[in-house]
Amino acid sequence: MAEPGSQLKGLLQLQLASDASAVAHLPYVLASLAQDSLVPSSHLAKWSVRIASLLHSKDAGARWAGLCIAHKSSIISRSFMVESAAAWLPIVVPTLSRPEPVPIPKASIRLLTTIFTAALEMSEFQRQISLPNVPKFTAALSNLAASHEDVELKELCLDTLARLIPIYPNAHRATFSSLSALALSFLNGGYPRPTPTPLVEAASRLSGLGILWRKALDDNMAFGWEAFHAVRTTFPNEGRNNQAPPQTGVDPSIAVPLNVDRVRCCSIIIRDLLSTMTTRPVQIPCGQLIKFAAALVSSSTEGQADGFVDPTTRAMEISIVPSLWKYGCEIITSLSSSIPRYLEPSLAKLLTILAFRLEQSPSSHQKAYILTALQNLLQKTRFADTPIAPNRIMRAVLPELVIVLSPSTTSDAITSATTDAAGSKKGKKKAKSYAGDEVFKVTREVICPTEIDAQILLSALEIVRYSIHNPNLSDSQSSLASRILLSLQLSLSQLSPSVLSPNPQAFFQVQKAVNSICTEIASTSSVSLQKTLPLIVRDCVKNGDAETHASLDLLLHPRLPPIVRPIPSTNALTLFRVEESEEEASARKTLGLEFAEGHGEHNPADQDAEMQDSFVPPPVATTKAAEPARPTQSSTASFFASNPPPASHPADTTPAPAAPTPTPAPFANWKPTTVVPQATSSAVASTSSAVGSTSSAPPPRIVSDGEEDEDEEMPTIDLGSDSEDEDE
Repeated sequence: MAEPGSQLKGLLQLQLASDASAVAHLPYVLASLAQDSLVPSSHLAKWSVRIASLLHSKDAGARWAGLCIAHKSSIISRSFMVESAAAWLPIVVPTLSRPEPVPIPKASIRLLTTIFTAALEMSEFQRQISLPNVPKFTAALSNLAASHEDVELKELCLDTLARLIPIYPNAHRATFSSLSALALSFLNGGYPRPTPTPLVEAASRLSGLGILWRKALDDNMAFGWEAFHAVRTTFPNEGRNNQAPPQTGVDPSIAVPLNVDRVRCCSIIIRDLLSTMTTRPVQIPCGQLIKFAAALVSSSTEGQADGFVDPTTRAMEISIVPSLWKYGCEIITSLSSSIPRYLEPSLAKLLTILAFRLEQSPSSHQKAYILTALQNLLQKTRFADTPIAPNRIMRAVLPELVIVLSPSTTSDAITSATTDAAGSKKGKKKAKSYAGDEVFKVTREVICPTEIDAQILLSALEIVRYSIHNPNLSDSQSSLASRILLSLQLSLSQLSPSVLSPNPQAFFQVQKAVNSICTEIASTSSVSLQKTLPLIVRDCVKNGDAETHASLDLLLHPRLPPIVRPIPSTNALTLFRVEESEEEASARKTLGLEFAEGHGEHNPADQDAEMQDSFVPPPVATTKAAEPARPTQSSTASFFASNPPPASHPADTTPAPAAPTPTPAPFANWKPTTVVPQATSSAVASTSSAVGSTSSAPPPRIVSDGEEDEDEEMPTIDLGSDSEDEDE
């Protein structure tokens, strides 16, 4: 068994023999120290003396090594730290007031923070060591944060102050005003460069620790409104009576970016204030917060104040409007996470504003934070009692899901490339595209090439999850969303993860979300359960997700009796095209979702049935043709196609040429055939085409003579004429 302290003995004799070797072997020393290294032994006192000598060294590297070793020793042994703290503090605290290389004050701050927070339950240590030195440490941190140029060091000082103030509130009561002024100095915006975000967040956490919480929030709201109005000087405002505010002579290239940065600081302060733990109940000005967030998101580029408007100021204020939307969405996200129940009176207004922003075709970055705010609102709050907002949200979000269903346009790309490359008349001939060209395509475009695109897709799925259960959602939107989700599930099972996103985790997150939503839809309606459950079960079992298996088990073997409710009508959810309403068909065509039918040929089932006097339906070859086609993995995955069907074939609309008057001779070998009603045959054809049937062109119509001349009577056929001739 090794002698206690033998490891310290080896480190002292070899790695820490000199200051230079201590700096060179510091990583090995820190990695070698463990909890059993500082057990009581004869070498422990030598270890403490060696650390003190390194702290007193004239070499900056040796002092830094001593601080690191003291910090690691304090973490692994609290008793050793308690015994050595009194000797370390007079050496370490003054290093924060002297000009030192940046690593030394960083190491000093970490060591002092560990000393002041590791022994809070030891009252005697707190009384003799911590309380007399904490104010000195705080003053040194304030001076260092205000005067030093290194941003990371400033951030570390502010974070340390925000951590110490709740632990020692009475020790910082006298310095509260100076600390608040220090935090606000970093939250006043920056020009020409915005204040770094980590520094702003650290200063915001420090400002949120004030005793007067409501006063801090009111001051911040006034600061935010002032900055907001400063970047809307060329836009009409009710308070200004549509008059442009007086020009202050400040250069707009300085004032506009500075005030936008102040709005950003205001949104961060609101987030930190709402997440601060207070010792007493406080009143939250919910109305003012919601009004400020709605004003930011509602900012538009339209309208202009009366009077003279500087074109430079106008152009700059228009350019920063998307930034105002972003900060407004961040405030809405903070409000929905902190006070979701207080948002419900204004929930319809906020949802309408966000839905309107999505309808304006924003960029990917703008769409990301709008969808994030919308997702948090729907997740944290209850349903909004409005019939308009859920439908607008669903119409705005569904296009984000359709991009996964868009087929590859290989033949179009080949055609355009051939046409552009050819320079002669011979090369300008139309390139031929053949069926199956996409099989020979080596590279495919990624659906979500960036992380933001993948985030947009995931947020859109979550929004659909919460919106589809809204009772105010129309039947057509609910049905269309269900069909798109089912198509997504079947398409993802045949899609490579690298085609969806470069990040493979994004594919599994999307697939998991789609499977979960489809399972929820299947469990809410008997009609959808009957139609989609086999497809959902097959894909979920193939995926192998444990959570989805648990949901399916609960769905197939319910632990509770079924809910007593009326069976929904057929129009409540449609799976096939023949069942959809005109409103749903219009919404589907707006999204660019068309069925792939018969290799792009027109399907006569799309047209209304024309009732004619002498119409004879086509014969049915076999009895199996009347059965609806079952969806398969390869066919059901293509419920929709991005390209609309071409115009109808002339043969479908042009009447057939007149036929000669029939005689009894051609009907000599006539045999009766099974007659199928026109509505049934149309339904079968439409059902088969809805699941991706690639059958041949529709059978030709049999045109009778009655279509040519309705007044002429049909000739009668004497069935006994042949027998009479034989008798004669």
